[in-house]
Amino acid sequence: MLKAVSCSGEALRYAGGLRDDEQVVRAAISTDGAAIRYASLAMRDRKELVMQAVSQNWRALRFASAQLRGDLDVVLQALRKNVWAMEYVSPALKANSQAMKVACAINGRVLAYCPPAVQNDSEVFAVPSPACPRFFGLPGSPTCG
Repeated sequence: MLKAVSCSGEALRYAGGLRDDEQVVRAAISTDGAAIRYASLAMRDRKELVMQAVSQNWRALRFASAQLRGDLDVVLQALRKNVWAMEYVSPALKANSQAMKVACAINGRVLAYCPPAVQNDSEVFAVPSPACPRFFGLPGSPTCG
């Protein structure tokens, strides 16, 4: 099975009890990070595995445990790949202005996914960002230099 998942992460779907084997899961997510969806719940709650998966494919965040979808390190790793990862971030983390301030430094577009209280936080808007939030119709967006 190790050889099969090394060739195609999708093979993890048919791995049965091996979906709880760290070596097998690592091999699967090295070829397709989103294959973590077929891993056991315990494996989807292992930070180092989820970090590897989102590094390979930001969509893997969708299949991480609820706890890890609220982990700033994991979320930032996914955001480095694509801002759309914000779709899978926990509501509690989206509502955390300090966490979103860090995320905005990676991509200002994260604000479009945050609640109004964070969108209107002047400290969050003060963060220099590679993507200007004014293009997303956010209320009170500053002009970009």
